[in-house]
Amino acid sequence: MFHISKSDHIKEGKITDVYFERTVRILKEK
Repeated sequence: MFHISKSDHIKEGKITDVYFERTVRILKEK
């Protein structure tokens, strides 16, 4: 099942890609 967010939420920055969050955290730890 896919979870699709409303475009308004994406534009407002309420939706963040999980993979993006993980990448940022890994880079900060190094």
